Amino acid sequence: MKVKAFITHKLSEHYVDCQDRFCIDIDNRTVAVSDGMSQSIFPEYWADLLSAQYARFGHCTEEDRKELCAKWIEKVNCYLEEQVNIGKNPWRLKNNIASRIGAGATICGVRFENATNWKGNVLGDSCIIEVDTKNWTAKILSSEDKPFDSHPDYYDSFPEKQGSGMIREFSGNIGPNNLLLLVSDPFSEYFDKHKANCQELVEQIQELCKHDDFCILVDRWRENGMHNDDSTLCIIEFDNDVNINIVYKDDIHTLISNEQVPIEQEEAKTEIQNNIVIEQNNEPVSNVNFQPNESKESIPFEDDKDRLVTFFDKVMSVLNNLIKGAVRQNLPRDRRSRKPVCNKVITQFNAQNAKEEIERFYYSITKEE
Repeated sequence: MKVKAFITHKLSEHYVDCQDRFCIDIDNRTVAVSDGMSQSIFPEYWADLLSAQYARFGHCTEEDRKELCAKWIEKVNCYLEEQVNIGKNPWRLKNNIASRIGAGATICGVRFENATNWKGNVLGDSCIIEVDTKNWTAKILSSEDKPFDSHPDYYDSFPEKQGSGMIREFSGNIGPNNLLLLVSDPFSEYFDKHKANCQELVEQIQELCKHDDFCILVDRWRENGMHNDDSTLCIIEFDNDVNINIVYKDDIHTLISNEQVPIEQEEAKTEIQNNIVIEQNNEPVSNVNFQPNESKESIPFEDDKDRLVTFFDKVMSVLNNLIKGAVRQNLPRDRRSRKPVCNKVITQFNAQNAKEEIERFYYSITKEE
């Protein structure tokens, strides 16, 4: 079997925000896709565990799910500990975990018994699509007997909360006249709506060679109605070989790493003057906390002009420190120009601290000497 696998994020988000995961195990001849549910807690952790479980063992049963729950909460606790160690207090997240609000994710996977026969499982709207390239038909294999909507079957990450629906098993054959697609829900729904154009869709998919090709295809299909969501596509084609031959595979961790652009001081100064955002919440998004640095010593002044100049210098010093504490908030690269898009964020928390320092200094120099 020849395999090509691609992944990308929602429009206006980043790869670090992507909650889809896929896993390929060449030793076990397995491929799996999992889609973490956006309105849940650390769905990417859960999707990663589910897809890896299926790829390693060729199944992801209810008993498997319960065992994976312990690994999920361990990863979450590690994150919480890291946040506390850098001085943050993720109290909302702690409350959610205490209330047993966890992650949800769909799962689909196939395992090959030989060069032609496969068995698979599906839970939710991450689906297996059987394509007949002789008659140009597509059969979508799902655990659900209803139209695609925003409430798919899924596995929950707390052991006492199963989730929704029951995982279903399928089987089939692959040969010169067909191929298998393992997809997350945007592709499932899009294929379902455009079955009449099966040949056109599949031929476009078969032309994909690299990540940029996939992103261009996703952009084009989104313009044609495919909903904006994290998108994963694994293509499995017959080559009369019992082994899995990976022709191309995206690596989500490499994609995340490649979009991290280091902040340089000079660039930060220029950019912050032209494009500044005040984050409207009380929870800092920056690891840099503004620290007041007021002098407790009285300052003598010869006249009001001297006093005003001193105050102005203080204001500029505070603002410069505030700007240095701003953080880059990356937006996705423009897929046509490939130029990074970004802005700088000053948190409401840091801005309030700066305001208070200026006020304290003002009162200290205007009080009667």
